[in-house]
Amino acid sequence: LGNKSSDKIEPYPLETDDVFVQAAIHLRQQKRMSLGDALVAGTAIVHDLTLVTHNTQDFEWIVGLELLDPLIS
Repeated sequence: LGNKSSDKIEPYPLETDDVFVQAAIHLRQQKRMSLGDALVAGTAIVHDLTLVTHNTQDFEWIVGLELLDPLIS
């Protein structure tokens, strides 16, 4: 990346009405989990994505969330 202003990465504005934020809030209300884990899981659920992580034990309780451990063949 150069120094041009057009090369800057703009942050995504999080709105409390975003559906993935609402999913993350719902997950945190069900079980104690970090905000980061809740946002990642909520985003994966909303977009029907597989969550790829070696830390599957923190997410196994979430119904409807598909997990993939990249270190297990």
